[in-house]
Amino acid sequence: IIDCSNGNDEPFDCSPSLLVGYIVIGILLGLGFLYLIPSFFTILWFRKRARVRVAGLVFLMLSCLSAITGLVSVTFTFGKVQGVLCMVNYWFLALSSSIFVGSLCARQYRVWKVFGNKTVTPVAFTELRLFLVTITLSLPDFIILLLWTIFDFPEAEVDSSDNVECSSYLEILYLVLILINKAIVILVSLVLAVISRKFPSAFSDTRLIGFAIYNECLIAIIGVPLVLALGGSAFFQWLLQALVVEYFFLSTFGIIMTPKLYGLWYLDSHTTTTGTSSPPHLNPQKIT
Repeated sequence: IIDCSNGNDEPFDCSPSLLVGYIVIGILLGLGFLYLIPSFFTILWFRKRARVRVAGLVFLMLSCLSAITGLVSVTFTFGKVQGVLCMVNYWFLALSSSIFVGSLCARQYRVWKVFGNKTVTPVAFTELRLFLVTITLSLPDFIILLLWTIFDFPEAEVDSSDNVECSSYLEILYLVLILINKAIVILVSLVLAVISRKFPSAFSDTRLIGFAIYNECLIAIIGVPLVLALGGSAFFQWLLQALVVEYFFLSTFGIIMTPKLYGLWYLDSHTTTTGTSSPPHLNPQKIT
């Protein structure tokens, strides 16, 4: 990403905003990792707690790991543009976001399948099935990226403004296909969230998952067009894209995980210290 009148030079002293941009995004990435990595180990440590079991261990692990991978994808945009790094960035960002939105959709589908069951026969929706549904929803992006890598590998080229950028012959087509796939998954998630909004939240986290899905929709409706419409310069487009990516993963995961971190580290320990019993909706013996 270049912020110089001549993109082929790229020293840090060509413009102070380049270095400032790197520092700002780097600090935000560091803060994001300081939130996500401890959350990952918290999920593992308390994996047998009722709060984790209600949300689903596989769902929380997939969400956390895909959010971490999504933030890692931003680091591949630092420095001089190279074709290999362009493709690596596309792979990391596209797959991590696909698994992220796919896990939310699979989780909401699980809630609808179990609590929307009108028959007397119990419905089993295992963690393995949730994982397979998530992978299935991410498969189209994997196929698109594979075809893109094989047949139209991006290269670093100098544009009309003398800035180096990633470019491939059918880049727009591949990006549109990836965005369409994500839009479909988010739309299905939104429909399931609306249908499931009155299901018992104590056993399904319907409100938290619903808020996370609404947040995804809001970012997709506002953030993506904003990046495309206001990307007048290479530097500004990179800065805006990095901010949208970080906000997408951190805000959505934060909606799901922050209440659980508060419950696991404070409420549960406080309940144990005072000797009071756990609330009925968080009793592991009552969760199936």
